[in-house]
Amino acid sequence: MAALLFQYRGGWLRSIKNLLVVEDDKVYLLLLREKLLKMGFNVETAENAEESIQQMAMRPADIVITDLVLPNMDGLSLLKKIKADTPESEVIIISGQATIEKAVEAMKYGAFDFLVKPVSEKKLELLVERCVDFILTRGGMGGTHQKPVHEGVWNRMVEEEFANYSLTAQEVKIAKLVLEGKSDKEIGGEMAISYSTVKKHTASIYRKLGLKGRIELILKHK
Repeated sequence: MAALLFQYRGGWLRSIKNLLVVEDDKVYLLLLREKLLKMGFNVETAENAEESIQQMAMRPADIVITDLVLPNMDGLSLLKKIKADTPESEVIIISGQATIEKAVEAMKYGAFDFLVKPVSEKKLELLVERCVDFILTRGGMGGTHQKPVHEGVWNRMVEEEFANYSLTAQEVKIAKLVLEGKSDKEIGGEMAISYSTVKKHTASIYRKLGLKGRIELILKHK
């Protein structure tokens, strides 16, 4: 990812270099900074949300990586603030206290991704590459992180993808309900099947798709 300079399909180039890391753990902040510097970024750092907001006002970052748990203002509140002030900036949330509910909420407010600590250097590099590609895909212009197609078309695309992995009709329906943020209990009630049956189906879904669980499925299709 030399100097973060990418040639996109249309043949034009754009350098995406500015990145802001927000983390109140000074040791982990320096660790992330070193990893990102090696990738070619100009890396700014902040130890709290208020400091990061001031930096964004002076020099908006292309990508913001923020911890979920911060003093005074948390990562979700910071995410909403950034998306309101600079919607073209992409936000990645990391946390050592990840829950499905927090991941779904983060995506609802426009997070590009949600990672669980500790984050390996390889995983961080792949995620940043994917984020840069997304920015280039939308043309590097302002905008929000939304599905680029009609809901019905998106549903058909998801169904076709699931079919490639030999998911049954029942599993496809359950997987789509998971993507809507429904809990296993809610899915059981909606489909009139037992909780244990839902758990068996979701375990089969994750195995066939090569995923570890619910969060990975949701993040893959957000």
